[in-house]
Amino acid sequence: MHLLGIMYFNGTGTQFDLNQAIYWMEKAASQQDTKSIQRLAMFQELQNHVPAAILTQWDIVVRNTIGEIMLKAIQGDANAQAQLDSMYYSGYLAFSTEPFPVDKAQSAYWRRKAANQGNIESLLGEGEIHYKQYLEHKNIQDLKQAIKWTRAAVAVTLPANMSSESLPFISHQRAVQLLPQFEQELKQAQQK
Repeated sequence: MHLLGIMYFNGTGTQFDLNQAIYWMEKAASQQDTKSIQRLAMFQELQNHVPAAILTQWDIVVRNTIGEIMLKAIQGDANAQAQLDSMYYSGYLAFSTEPFPVDKAQSAYWRRKAANQGNIESLLGEGEIHYKQYLEHKNIQDLKQAIKWTRAAVAVTLPANMSSESLPFISHQRAVQLLPQFEQELKQAQQK
């Protein structure tokens, strides 16, 4: 049953069919097979969040990679959660130019989960989103939230040997630059 689910998902010996993959994986999972339970969660996450028209465009490697990212994110992996945030926000897969459904609510959901675990890119992302909201609405609470999240990004301790070209390093440097700007803007706003 597990193998049939995999074959339908991969399109091996048959056309890709997510519904059939889920059907067979549910049967295998009902036998308390751990791998089947995990695969079922991955398949269901794809079904719930990626339109079938996009899924059928992806090849086996892309479908499996996205499925693995989603499964890791569900299991609490902050880096996978940050990847989902980026993909839902940009509309592209993290590793190619393949289309991905834009969904700002899903982006925010995964960004917040990753930020709450200390993922520096997500902490900075939360700060920047709140700052954009402040600029748009002039609500001082948005600016305070921008400072809170950006300050948390600044507080992240990076490994001493981290490359200056890595995304965490770049995000940290950007947070260090933005924080004084946000704090100065808060002082000015409070004086008005």
